[in-house]
Amino acid sequence: IANKLYLYDVIKESNINRGLNKFGYGGFYELVKNGVDDNLYHKRLLEYTKEDFGELEKYIKEERDELLSYNGLIMLTERYCVRGHNKEVLEKPQEAFLRVAMYLALNEKDEDRLDYAKKFYDVLSELKMTVATPMMSNSGKPHNQLSSCFINVAEDSLESIFNTNTIFANVSKYGGGQGLYIGKVRAKGSDIGGFKDVGGGTVPWIR
Repeated sequence: IANKLYLYDVIKESNINRGLNKFGYGGFYELVKNGVDDNLYHKRLLEYTKEDFGELEKYIKEERDELLSYNGLIMLTERYCVRGHNKEVLEKPQEAFLRVAMYLALNEKDEDRLDYAKKFYDVLSELKMTVATPMMSNSGKPHNQLSSCFINVAEDSLESIFNTNTIFANVSKYGGGQGLYIGKVRAKGSDIGGFKDVGGGTVPWIR
């Protein structure tokens, strides 16, 4: 019941924010086209023609919204569905799956692209598989950063430590997961510049 009520609100708010005089799905092409101008969608999605969008939009299975648990639906709509600059709801759950599928199929041959987009959409929307957060968050969006894991090494210097902070801040900004090797940073109580027992160690920096 909670799932259905929440989903009703999401679809209703989305349509109001998009100026659609109907309930349910529709108008995805217009959303993407306007969203490219508003820096919400990646311009490469418009490599699909309006007719392609129409075919894919007809392929959307609204009933698959009900496969999502209440918590899953909240996570999908709040973390992954495209929202406006004022955090208003724009994209609906099945449109989010379709956006990801369309973006992943872009590099397929022209004659195969729609078939692959449909196949990708099916496995995602039927919850047969999922993709990592950067891919779900960024596919079809302007920054389109799809990689999950970034590994770095902090050398034993102030410059390297703070440069690593800057690099990781930028990676995190676009949803990249991070791993850091800190074994090269001297331990707590180490000597620095000839002074004994002054090294602060790694724990304060990690915290």
